[in-house]
Amino acid sequence: MVRGGVEYEGASPVRVDPTDPRIDVSAKFSLQRLLRGPNAAAAGEAIAAINTGALAGIFGDDLRAAVEVARRHGTQRWLLVPRGEDAALVLEPSDLVHAPPTIIFRDAARNDRARLDRALVRAIRSFALWRAGRLACQLAAPVQAEVGSAATVLGNIVPFCQLRTQPKCQTDRTRDGIELTVCQPLLERSQQPGQRVTRPGKAPPDTKLFFDTGETGSGVNPKTGTVGPVPLPTFKFTADVSFDAVNAGRLGRWEVGWIQNGRASRWTATYGGGARRCRPLPRSCRDQVDSRRVQPPWQMFTRGGEGPQALVPADGSSSGTVTAVLTDRPNQLWPLFVDGHELKSVHAGSVLVSWLVALRRFAPLDQPLTTGQDIVFLWSCRVTLDITWTLTHTPGAQVDAVFVPTGRVLVKDGPGSVRAFGPPVLCKPTADCSETCATLGQAIVRC
Repeated sequence: MVRGGVEYEGASPVRVDPTDPRIDVSAKFSLQRLLRGPNAAAAGEAIAAINTGALAGIFGDDLRAAVEVARRHGTQRWLLVPRGEDAALVLEPSDLVHAPPTIIFRDAARNDRARLDRALVRAIRSFALWRAGRLACQLAAPVQAEVGSAATVLGNIVPFCQLRTQPKCQTDRTRDGIELTVCQPLLERSQQPGQRVTRPGKAPPDTKLFFDTGETGSGVNPKTGTVGPVPLPTFKFTADVSFDAVNAGRLGRWEVGWIQNGRASRWTATYGGGARRCRPLPRSCRDQVDSRRVQPPWQMFTRGGEGPQALVPADGSSSGTVTAVLTDRPNQLWPLFVDGHELKSVHAGSVLVSWLVALRRFAPLDQPLTTGQDIVFLWSCRVTLDITWTLTHTPGAQVDAVFVPTGRVLVKDGPGSVRAFGPPVLCKPTADCSETCATLGQAIVRC
């Protein structure tokens, strides 16, 4: 059955298991009532999802299950349901896309049948949207919404989620007749306030601490195939690029991927006694995740793990689609002691500009490239990081670093985006392209 553009599993003769511990008693009665009314399809969807494990459960915010969910989000059980709502679909912070979420309802709605029924129907509908892949979610709500996106914020989902109903798309063309179309890339972020990094025991004078703007979640390690801790990116953009050529033989001349520049960066460490050390970025530079594996000017691997995607359809036709993924998690090592003073705080301030481009293979990167002939700019975005770690030193030289992130993600789209940010730095005026942001921004200086 399809309602509101979302496919439900239909009004099959599903029943609530009275012994199922994954459904609150009040929720069981509510679902039984809903099965007898116009919202039977939604109730059936929820029951079937719980039976299959797609939905973790339905609980009141006064139960221990809600306490465990709140703990994973770094909050209190009575704060899980957003203000103005009586129930919420709470996603797992370690995996917003795949891990089974939980529906939490207010204890205050428990004894009001109509109120609880309405709240659960709304939460189940949000679950159906999440399950259908129609939501873009992130752990921290952006300070400014994405420019140009036709997005609706859903207030009964934790954390921040948007429903994209009309993604903005644009089409460009190379001079040799290849039409390229891309819709607004999907944005994901993994910043989570309250993350702590503790180093117990007595620290030697040469100790360095690792400050990472991303976080660690749980999932399948792509290298080992095992389930366990996996690093999550600070930001991730996923773009599907469709192509159609007049002459299929010309497709092999082009490849699609992401280029990233550091436009400004200044990490600052403050030590006891007021001593400050900085790592400034002297000028705009080409950013690169791993210089040993990624060929210039690309930022990193795409989804297939083979570098930029060539425009070569599998079936030999003249059209197809490739997927390009940009992920990054800026991080640095800082000394725990400077001149005998302990580290008190670290601030990361960076502005990164990224371009999704189609680039002609073997184009001369140390020379100006001609738009349409050598390079086509499909999309661009600017990421501003403003993140602070505050450290406290307890007896026994234990260091407790509290991750307190604030940040903005501004997405520029449309034909004017390249002009807004200016052309990217691909290489310095030598053919080796060896100068990157990593080589420019490593020196620690007094500030």
